[in-house]
Parts: sequence; structure tokens; C-alpha cells
Amino acid sequence: DLLAQIEDASATRLSEVTTAIGRTTHTGEDNVFSVDAGWVNRKDAAGFTVQLVEGEHVRDHILTTNVETIFPYDKQTAVVLDRLPLSISRHFWMYRGLMKARKDFGNYIEDRGLRWYEHSMFFPERYKTQQGIAFADIATHNHFVLDRGGKVFKQTAPVIKLPAGSSEDEHLGLLGLLNSSVACFWFQQVCHNKGGPGGGSSKDEKWHDFYAFNSTKVAEFPLGSERPVRLA
Repeated sequence: DLLAQIEDASATRLSEVTTAIGRTTHTGEDNVFSVDAGWVNRKDAAGFTVQLVEGEHVRDHILTTNVETIFPYDKQTAVVLDRLPLSISRHFWMYRGLMKARKDFGNYIEDRGLRWYEHSMFFPERYKTQQGIAFADIATHNHFVLDRGGKVFKQTAPVIKLPAGSSEDEHLGLLGLLNSSVACFWFQQVCHNKGGPGGGSSKDEKWHDFYAFNSTKVAEFPLGSERPVRLA
């Protein structure tokens, strides 16, 4: 009955006010692209990496990560670079066999019109839209966090993008709804329950249960007409 009341009271769905909900990149070979701060300093590659966000990094209204990914694109335009620093070029060259063998949609990366050193799937418009709301795709509760740009997000940490020019208050208003206890109830009713740690339902300890917050379900979230901007 409560779920029905929430649905009936909604003015619109999240999908109707967003331009995209999902990852911003998929390297296809994280072992080659993912590096730490020490590697970046040794290779003098600070201008050619960005922070990589995974689901485990999005918790308790905070987004923290110490993982970087090599970013063979212009950070402003998101256009692929024709030339890379020698240190990165040498790094890629050692793994060129693996990188050229990456496949998506049944086709090798170069057969899809991409350079062999690009990310296997990269969404430039999502990246260029600076602000977004990230969330963990597997979690016990709703963990939505405001991001102000300059990062890329894996499939395990999808990001909600609003139309270009949307204000921070518009993001905060949605953030307040998505992190509410009402939203937590709604998500736990409609998202797949993956059970407690180690698999299987935790039964008496329901706070242990993990839910799959996939982009399709999140897009269906019902929005009220009011936005709790100040609280958020």
C-alpha cells in the first residue's frame, strides 16, 4: 500500500529530467589503464590521467578514490589525442597485443573506428557535463553523491547526468530525494535483492541485504513536485 501511495503521489520519473544514467567509460583492459599515484609521478603523466570511480568508492554521501586511469583524450573537449607522452606510449606499446584484441559488440576496437589505445567505450558528452550524481550499483542502502566533474565512472558506479546548464541546486534537489528514507524504501521494493554477505537472504538482519541499483530501475524513481534543496 505504501509503495502504491508513493507511485500515485509522484509528479514525474527521474528518467524524464535526465539526459543519461550510466557509466562514462569502459577501458576494456583495466590492468593496463589503471595506475596509482606513484606510477603517475614516476612517468610524469599527471596531465594524462583522471580519477576512476568504482562502486565501492561511493559510500555514506562521500566519493573517494585513489585509482587513476590513463586518459588518452583532451580533458576539455574529450577528443582523442593524436600524440601521447613518450612514457605513456611506451607503456601502451608493451601491451599493444592485449589492447588491439579488445572487443565490444563482437568487433575489435579498431574495426569500430577507434584508435587502438583508446578506452573501449567512452561517452564524451557524459564526461563533458561536469556535474552529476553518482551512486553505487550494489549496496545495502541508497548512496547518492554529488560530483563536480573531472572523473570517469565505471559500470559499478553509474552517474546521473542532467541537461547542460542545470544548476547545482537542481542537482541538490534530486540528491535530497534520492538519499531520503522514502527513496530507500522504494528502491528496496523494486530493486533485486542479492541477499546478505556470502549470498542468500539474511532474513532476520535485513540491513545486511545487498540490492542491485541498476540504471534502469533508478531511472524509474518517482519524483515529487517539491525539492529538498536546503536540506540536501
